[in-house]
Amino acid sequence: MLWPGTKWPDHEVLGAPEGHKTLNHPQAGYLLFEHLTFQVFDAPDLKVNVYTPLDEADTPAKLSQLLSERSSVSRGF
Repeated sequence: MLWPGTKWPDHEVLGAPEGHKTLNHPQAGYLLFEHLTFQVFDAPDLKVNVYTPLDEADTPAKLSQLLSERSSVSRGF
């Protein structure tokens, strides 16, 4: 089966190891994420990591602020 917008027929994954990841950003401080790693069955070297911000340490708000600052810098404000 070919999934819409893809170039390979099946999306079989081997497993989805999950856990938590903490990053210490130089401006925002600690950022906490839940992560999932997916591995394609026919391509064991291919992995997709998905990081979801957690409410702990106010991570979503910190990410929003960082993205807002980046957007302002790229527009020259």
